[in-house]
Amino acid sequence: MRWGKIRKTYIGRLEERLPMLLIALPPKFKEEYPKEAEALKFNSHRLVTPFDLHATLVNILHHQKNFTFANPDGVNEELASNFTNRAQTLFEPVPVDRSCDEASIEEHWCTCEPSLPLDSDNRDVLIAADFLVDQVNSLLEPVRNICAKLELKTVKDARVWSPDYEHQGHSANDTILTLIVKVNPSGAVFEGTVRITAPQMTFALLGTVSRLNLYGSQSLCVKDAILKKYCYCL
Repeated sequence: MRWGKIRKTYIGRLEERLPMLLIALPPKFKEEYPKEAEALKFNSHRLVTPFDLHATLVNILHHQKNFTFANPDGVNEELASNFTNRAQTLFEPVPVDRSCDEASIEEHWCTCEPSLPLDSDNRDVLIAADFLVDQVNSLLEPVRNICAKLELKTVKDARVWSPDYEHQGHSANDTILTLIVKVNPSGAVFEGTVRITAPQMTFALLGTVSRLNLYGSQSLCVKDAILKKYCYCL
């Protein structure tokens, strides 16, 4: 669910970040590996990621009792190490208190933290929205000769989050905002998460900026798949 009216709502945000995963185990597997089957059922109520699913498939493929990254294709060792650190086979119980930080889920994609709606004309919201658009324009700087500079048109939605500082590495001075903004001249609708740190009022973009409406032929002048989401060709 990447586009459409519902995606621009809070429920749509959750739907995008929490896709359904169905796994059907053969009866023979349940008979031969009862502990693994029970762990898989247990983990249906735990925070898991696509990396965990991949680790589980590697687990099956290489018949490993305990998951390790087999690296059969000679993947860069740094990438392999990063994969091992952020993934866990689902044939072992996932901790009940696993956090987004522990699962290497960026703030922008985390659904574990409580949030409250904010007025779109809130001072911090407007400043953060301008910062968000500036960040998109910075991404477009290498293609500035063919892509228009974007300007904030309106803030369509804003929410403030209450992160777990111990897990997420934030301080009590941090305010985390997720914003949905519309820009000129493209009419693009973007969603991004911004951290504001007081008292200096410094800003940081957390994760990527999502586009919530279709760009169609607006970005035919660029080939980069990432920049296509943001570019409005001149």
